[in-house]
Amino acid sequence: MWPRLDPGAVFCQTQADLGQYQALIEVGTARASTSTPKCRVISKPTAITILSRASSAQTQVALSDDSKTVGWTNAYLPVKWTAKTGS
Repeated sequence: MWPRLDPGAVFCQTQADLGQYQALIEVGTARASTSTPKCRVISKPTAITILSRASSAQTQVALSDDSKTVGWTNAYLPVKWTAKTGS
């Protein structure tokens, strides 16, 4: 399945939450994802749909599991995978 978030990828509720997570990482805060309550670490490969990109380190995605949750990740996702193509 592709595109997807792999185990260890961070998934945050909002772009602001992702920015807070990234700021914690930048200053070297251990376990930033647990310090940011609206972020979680993906535990198993999860199919996604890419909705938009704010930058290469901030991508809005929808999980393709039963929850269909929309959120933000800093996982590397090649530009060729977009909502337009549905791939």
